[in-house]
Amino acid sequence: NKLLIQEAPLQVLPSLAAAIGLNEAIVLQQVHYWLSRSEHKYNGATWFYKTDEEFQYEFRFWSPSTFRRTLSSLKKLGLIRIDHLHGELKGDKFNRTKWYSINYAALTEIERKASSDASGQNDQIEVTERADASSQIDQLPSSQSEQMASGQNDQMLQENTTENTTESAREPEHPVFQQYEDDNQRMTLSWQYRENPFAERCLSMGVNLNTVNRTLITDALQGFRNYHEPKGRSNSQSGWESQFAMWLKKDIQRSKSAIPAAANGYSAPSAPPAWREFDFDQI
Repeated sequence: NKLLIQEAPLQVLPSLAAAIGLNEAIVLQQVHYWLSRSEHKYNGATWFYKTDEEFQYEFRFWSPSTFRRTLSSLKKLGLIRIDHLHGELKGDKFNRTKWYSINYAALTEIERKASSDASGQNDQIEVTERADASSQIDQLPSSQSEQMASGQNDQMLQENTTENTTESAREPEHPVFQQYEDDNQRMTLSWQYRENPFAERCLSMGVNLNTVNRTLITDALQGFRNYHEPKGRSNSQSGWESQFAMWLKKDIQRSKSAIPAAANGYSAPSAPPAWREFDFDQI
């Protein structure tokens, strides 16, 4: 069924949604996802860039106005920074594409406050329950009070043992973003390769990812998604990884060949090279 999960899902921790709002938590988590894959640094922080159209496509279940309101809310909370940094980081000061970063210090403060509020509420409930129980025991004859107090202690011990056992057996929370291997998935703007299988595939093609600039890989991945997503083709996760390995190898070769040309004042064209049309449209 096309309405069931067949692509990388958007997930969010309930504790984050409770602290800042559901929409804000979804967008903030996705921003963190892209930051974890970016190599662009500016003023001591990691940044990534995305066009408005690319971002709105990722959240196409919202109207554009809902997405803009959510971004505005995150800015007011001090959790997200938005700037125009193509001039500083890409040498293209006329490009007005937006760059995004997270204020992790502000997020830590929100987490601390939420934890403190929850702890205070639990302490208040516990004190009230103990006071009520003590008052009821004081109103009973001595022998009955001792018997009830002993029974309550036994019950508390049993409850604590049960809670500890349940806590230790609880499975860890799933990662916020997961990638699924399936037989038939369409390319999306959030598609991501699996690190180890992809590295092995590249190595078999003579490309050692440990020696490749991470920014080149990030830019190549974005170009790969932008090229294939509108075409609506389907492939397995392994199939997409094989195609991206070919794409990345060609980009590496082009970047190496562009070095002597750039030294002579030649600027490579920005349009996609002809080999992409030939190779990937035939697969």
